[in-house]
Amino acid sequence: MFNRLKAVRAIAAAAAVAMLGSLAVTAPAMAEETVTPLTPDATGTITIDNVEAGVHATAYKIAKVNVDGKTNTPLDPEFTWDESVASWVRAKYRSYISDANAVSDVFQQMPSDTDGLEKTEDGQNTGNATKLATFYDDLTSAIANGDTPATPDAAEQTATGDTLTFENLPLGDYLVLLKNTDTGDSLTNGTTVYRPIGVAIQPEWNEKTKVWTVKNATATAKRSNASIDKSINEDAKDHISGEDAKDAGSDTVAIGDEVTFDLRSDVPVFPANAVEKNYMIADAMGTELTLNEGSIKVWGYEGAKFGNAHDEDTPVPADAYTLTVNGKDLDGKDATFTLNFDYEKIRKWDYIHVQYTATVNENAKVDTAIDNTAKLQYTNNPYEQDSHTTIPDKVKVYTYGIKVLKVGVVDGVEKGALTGAEFSLRVNDKSAPIAFVKVGDAKDGHYRKATAEDKAESTVTNLVVGETEDTKGRLTLDGLDKGKYQLVEEKAPADYNKLSAPIDVTIEAERDRGEFTGKVVNQTSGYWDGTVTNRKGRLPNTGSIGTTVFTVGGILLVAAGISIVARKRRS
Repeated sequence: MFNRLKAVRAIAAAAAVAMLGSLAVTAPAMAEETVTPLTPDATGTITIDNVEAGVHATAYKIAKVNVDGKTNTPLDPEFTWDESVASWVRAKYRSYISDANAVSDVFQQMPSDTDGLEKTEDGQNTGNATKLATFYDDLTSAIANGDTPATPDAAEQTATGDTLTFENLPLGDYLVLLKNTDTGDSLTNGTTVYRPIGVAIQPEWNEKTKVWTVKNATATAKRSNASIDKSINEDAKDHISGEDAKDAGSDTVAIGDEVTFDLRSDVPVFPANAVEKNYMIADAMGTELTLNEGSIKVWGYEGAKFGNAHDEDTPVPADAYTLTVNGKDLDGKDATFTLNFDYEKIRKWDYIHVQYTATVNENAKVDTAIDNTAKLQYTNNPYEQDSHTTIPDKVKVYTYGIKVLKVGVVDGVEKGALTGAEFSLRVNDKSAPIAFVKVGDAKDGHYRKATAEDKAESTVTNLVVGETEDTKGRLTLDGLDKGKYQLVEEKAPADYNKLSAPIDVTIEAERDRGEFTGKVVNQTSGYWDGTVTNRKGRLPNTGSIGTTVFTVGGILLVAAGISIVARKRRS
């Protein structure tokens, strides 16, 4: 770790297994630093960039630098392990410690860790975490679990921007642990998984001044982030699916329709010795949706997160996750289903892809969005128990309806709402009537579209308008998709003419920047709203009232004449 002839190494520890991902970057200081002469009491700084504001950092001093107080030059041994970790190093990494707890040449001569992966002779990654990365990961876990003789002395700092700096630190080797602040709400906890950093403030020979000085440390934190993306009916057209867009995606449905959902989430990179490696996908559907349990499929894949065809994904083995229907997520909140993954069995993939279907049920309401929220929950402070963050993504669907008011007109004068009318609803003049189920009071004229689970005896196709004081003449139909329909009058109110042709109804769904709003175009709600008029069942009269009287009188006189003529002929 120590090398006074080279720039400071920033070692980001990570998992010591294949395909763990890049871990650290050595970043020598870019700006000229103030030169600090070397003394036994000299101090220096550690600067770490690539962090998020609010991240809490702890710098544990795990080794010290030995300086001669008379000559202000490094002693031999130059570096010794701190008593708090020395026995642990001796037990676990014997070749890294020499007599008198000195840091061994084996450790000092290890190559700098630029990306957390071992290299082949031609400079290619082997996919295995470097020995340095493994060491710092293992030591961090030991400190977290209390497996070291004591907790090393530490300094603490909180980032206010994308860089944090420790100042006035004694010379030595430091293990820096970056931690997301626990807000008490996993939805607002940090989403970044940081790996521990090994970095040293150490002596450096200044060739220009010919004296020993203090070399400050600068490192770039290595981290991984994860997110989840939820989409709806990806393979269908004429809507926004929500793919690769946060809290976007909407579609229109009818009761009984099957809806397809896709979830894609990143697999974060956890250090091999992390205390916890929780990784869960939870899905919470509205009560208006019924999960089709047998439809759940889980794949793993690499490469681009989006645009990957399903047949190119690899099915995730069933023993790599636990599926729970109607369970709880990591926050103890209700979930329609959860997939709790065994991280070690999915770490080889970049992403997880989940697909399933759900059916719109009888609980669907017009003017109410049917929400479906997916959550990715994973450990965000890998060296702590019960630490996780939650990342949600939501899509929604809407259903629509038809409202009709039946009124009567006599001699051009509207006579108000009429009862007794019956209608059927069809897609077109060649289709069968759509089946509905009565909603609420038997006489209020309210129906919703029937589902496959509704018993035949409970469904109707003749839809009777309301008869109560509040619903007289009104017909309300719920649970329809957008599109064209025909409303056919099957029975007219008593003493009124029955309509001879169907009424064309078009439910045109309103959009806002491509997303459905749940309203019908030119309406204030999700209903197509119209009035259907019936006229009195009689022929119209002509002439004035006087003419009518004389006409009737003339008819009577003619009838009397015919009677007289007939009698004369018989006599």
